[in-house]
Amino acid sequence: MEQISNLILGGVYQTKWDERPFRILAFDDIELFYDCYWPSIDKWTFGNLNSKGYYYRMSPERFLNSGKLLREQPLTQKELETFRPYLPFRICRNKNIAWTDQQYSDVETYKNAIKDSGIDTSDKIVLPVSQIVLHPFGPKSGAVKPTTINSSNQEGFTTSELLWNAQNIQSIHLREKQKNGVGIFRLGHEKKMPAYYIGGYNDKANSITTDD
Repeated sequence: MEQISNLILGGVYQTKWDERPFRILAFDDIELFYDCYWPSIDKWTFGNLNSKGYYYRMSPERFLNSGKLLREQPLTQKELETFRPYLPFRICRNKNIAWTDQQYSDVETYKNAIKDSGIDTSDKIVLPVSQIVLHPFGPKSGAVKPTTINSSNQEGFTTSELLWNAQNIQSIHLREKQKNGVGIFRLGHEKKMPAYYIGGYNDKANSITTDD
């Protein structure tokens, strides 16, 4: 997307559909995460970095088409450490496997089970943090208690380690095998840790329109 270079991280914008200012927290070519200022209480939604935050989002195209830059308000060091705009928004997407009710004792056993799916089972780090909060989905896609997971490598998680953790966490909430593939998507932050949710091949917001 050519226009994405016009977006400013931390920029405060006014949109046509809301009187409240919006501030960009992170973006890529598919999604944009933003904060919202509430004049009545003189606060930003995610201003308290010690609390959890699940980010507002929209497409960059929509934001650019209706947003006017009011001022630049660069993310502080503490905000960068909490919002972590450099982290991927969507990872581990694959159409050839599904979440099931089966548990796997270790990551090598899981890697063997998915070896013919086309998933990267190498040691490549795809999520460069050592700890995240991972949200499974419950019956009828309802919310259930999240789990904090830690990577075996301090540099971060591999694809297979993330999927192995997600499979074991999600398995206890399933009544039947899912049929819409797998994926892990950025949700926000909790206790200053990145928060992600377990989903299908496409995200809940239906923001993905390609196979990328």
